[in-house]
Amino acid sequence: MARGIVPHLRPDTSMIPSARAIQAAGGPVILMAGKSGAWGYGNPKVVAPADISAWKTAGSKMRDTLLGFRDAGVKVDAVWLDYEVDPLNLNYLAVRDDPAARRHIPNNVLASPAAFARWRRQLWAALMSAYVAGPVREIFPGASVSNWMTVLSTSKRPVPGMIGGYLPPTDPGLFTATTPVAYGTDTGFWHNGGTIELTRDEVDRRYMAQLLGQVTADAANRMESAPHLNAVPWVSRWVPLTQLPESKAGGLGVEVKANKTGLSIIAIHPDSPAAQAGLHPGDWITAVDGKQLSGLTLNAAINQVRGRPGSSAKLDIRRGDTTLNINFVRIRLGKGQHPIMSRERYREALRHLWLRGIDGMQVFNSTTPGNAEIAIAEVEDAQEVYGEMLAFRHFLEQGAPLNLTAYLPDVTLLWSGIRLDDEVIVRGISLSGRPDMLTLEPWPDVPVSLSISTEGITWRLRRDPKTGLVSQQAIDAPSVNKP
Repeated sequence: MARGIVPHLRPDTSMIPSARAIQAAGGPVILMAGKSGAWGYGNPKVVAPADISAWKTAGSKMRDTLLGFRDAGVKVDAVWLDYEVDPLNLNYLAVRDDPAARRHIPNNVLASPAAFARWRRQLWAALMSAYVAGPVREIFPGASVSNWMTVLSTSKRPVPGMIGGYLPPTDPGLFTATTPVAYGTDTGFWHNGGTIELTRDEVDRRYMAQLLGQVTADAANRMESAPHLNAVPWVSRWVPLTQLPESKAGGLGVEVKANKTGLSIIAIHPDSPAAQAGLHPGDWITAVDGKQLSGLTLNAAINQVRGRPGSSAKLDIRRGDTTLNINFVRIRLGKGQHPIMSRERYREALRHLWLRGIDGMQVFNSTTPGNAEIAIAEVEDAQEVYGEMLAFRHFLEQGAPLNLTAYLPDVTLLWSGIRLDDEVIVRGISLSGRPDMLTLEPWPDVPVSLSISTEGITWRLRRDPKTGLVSQQAIDAPSVNKP
C-alpha cells in the first residue's frame, strides 16, 4: 500500500466493511465494476437509444449506493469503471431497420454506419457523464472518476481506436480522468499490418504502437485543451479478442479488417481452410451462408464467420470484379497462431506510458483459458516498472511530458521524457538492433545529444539556471529477470 498498489472494491454497500478497513489502514478507497448490454436502458427487449428516460433510474441507483458509503463514514477516493454499455455497441442495421429502435433518431444519423457510429459513441459519453460521473461527483466531489475508453478526442488530433481507425470527437464531460486503453490486441495487430512473417522486433514495434497510441493522443489533447484532466489508462500486454468460447472457437484461419461490404482478408494462416481454398490477402468476404455482412460491426461480422469447430459454411468472396462461392469446414483456432509482444518490450512500453502524462495505471488481465501465465506476468511487470518509476515520482506528479508524437511501427528510435523546471528525465531505446543517437531540445533552443542503447537507457539532464550549461547522467535501470 505504501507503494500505491491497493485492492479495489465493488460499488456495492456490502463492501462497506472492507472499505472501512482500507480507510483505517490509510489506503484510498477505490470502487471498480464492469457492466455491459442495455444496463442504462433497463434491459428492454428492444433498445431505442434516443429514448433515455430509463437512465434516470440507473443514475439514482448509483447515487443511492454512494450515499450508503458516505453515511457509513467512508470517503470514496476513486470510482474507476468499465461500463461498456449501450448505446456504445448497438448494431447500425438492427437500429435502422426497426421502427421501435430508431424512433427519435435524426435521419442523418441513420444515413450511414459511420454517422451512426459517431452519434452512438457521443451519446454514450454524454449519458455516462450525466448519470454515472454526475452522481459520483455529487456525493464525493473530490473523487477521481473514470470509465473505460473515455478519452479526449478532437478533430485536430483524433484518438486511435482500440483495433483500428479513429474515435470521433468526444469530451469526458464530468469525468475527472480519461481512461485510454493500452492493449496489445491480436485483432489490432492484424488490422495494423501485422503478419506471421514479421521478425520479433517488427512484431514488438507494432504492439508498441498499439500500447502508446491512445495514451499519447489523449495526453496531447489534454495538455492543449483540458490540463485539469488526469489519465488512468488500462494496460495489457495480451488481449486475445479472437479467442472465443466453444460455440465460436472455429474459423477460417484468416485475419480481417472491416470494409464497406463486409470483411477484407489481410492475413492467412498456413494450412488453414482459407489457405487450402486458395484465398488471398485482399479478398473480400461479403456474405456467410447467404447473410450479407455489409453494415455489421467488425466483431459482428467476424462472429458470422466463426462457429463450432467442424461445422461448415459457405462464403461469398469478392476478388476484384469476380465473385466466388467457397465452402469450408471450420477448424479450431488454436493457441500459438498469434504473435505476442515480448515481455521485455512490454516492460519498456510501460516505462514510456509513465513518461507520457498518465497519473495511474489499471492492469487488465485476460481470463482466456490457457493464458494464466501471461496474466500473472503482466501484474509482475506492472509492479516492477512502477517500482522503477517511483524514483522519479516528483517528475511524474509535477512535470510535463516532452514527447507526445504518435509512435509508428517503422520508427526504430523510441523516446519519452518529462521536464520539471531545470531537470529532465529521458528514456530512450533503439529498436533497430544497434545503438543510436537521439538529439532533442529539452528546453527551447537547447539541443542535447544522447546515446541510446538497444536495451534502453534513462538519462537525467540538469540545466544550470545561471550558465545554461546542461549536465548528463545515465541512470542504471534496476536489474530485471528477462524471460
